[in-house]
Amino acid sequence: MSYQKTTITVFTPTYNRADLLYNLYSSLKLQTYKNFDWLIVDDGSTDKTRDVVESFKKENILNITYIKTKNKGKMQAINTGVNNCKTDLFFIVDSDDYITESAIEKLITSWTQEKSENLSGIIAMRGNVKTYTPIGGTMLPEIKTETLYNLYNKYSYKGDLAVVYRTDVLKKFPFPYIEGEKFISEAYIWMKIDEHYKMLILRDIIYLCEYLDDGYTTNAKKLMLNNPKGYRLYYLQHARMSQYLSRGLKIKRKIISIIKYIGFSIKAKEPIFRNNPYKILTICLYPIGIAYRSIKLHER
Repeated sequence: MSYQKTTITVFTPTYNRADLLYNLYSSLKLQTYKNFDWLIVDDGSTDKTRDVVESFKKENILNITYIKTKNKGKMQAINTGVNNCKTDLFFIVDSDDYITESAIEKLITSWTQEKSENLSGIIAMRGNVKTYTPIGGTMLPEIKTETLYNLYNKYSYKGDLAVVYRTDVLKKFPFPYIEGEKFISEAYIWMKIDEHYKMLILRDIIYLCEYLDDGYTTNAKKLMLNNPKGYRLYYLQHARMSQYLSRGLKIKRKIISIIKYIGFSIKAKEPIFRNNPYKILTICLYPIGIAYRSIKLHER
């Protein structure tokens, strides 16, 4: 296979993960299709991340760009990456993960054949690094295109997914900067994109990972407590997305989302009606939202 233009960037946000970058680097060197960029945004690391990346660059095997910024969190690192990306596709691969040898080739082949202005990118599966089986134990449904939101909520998909987005789409939907916080769920922006585009589905495992003790997934409670403003926005967007569900499920999901939105708004000391189109429902659910804040969002 040969393509004239570099079409895809593997983007890696990293923070004090110098030792873990070797596995990802090794997997990128083994790619069956090698015409891609590797863009690394170092989110203010204090370890030897720069030295490690420089050693990779000296090997002159991959086209590597390294950018170091002040520590602002993963989401702002993604914004920096998107703004510095020079290719059509943007593939986020975390520093503690890596990809299968044919990942880039499969992505490029699929996108070349099926790309459309109505598609924001590609969905594929994540697999366990030890078993090479889908994380979550489920296979993507046999459909050609769909939104991430509908996969999880309409089709009840339970697995973890890898996503590759068009760079121009991501530039239209940057992650918000939230004063005093460094995290908002990536799904917040993915849901906003889902309101305008579907994604191409690739029923292959291309991304391999295991969850570390210091990762986002294993620190969910801590993230919620430290970033209530971000989670407030996230659950308000969840309430908005419920409009795409069947009537019964729509009501249930909207109620749950507004309860959590109220709880996080109280936790963040933010007004619950600002930019909130569900004012009557919010008033009705306010006592339950207070209870949610007291029970689920208390400090220990």
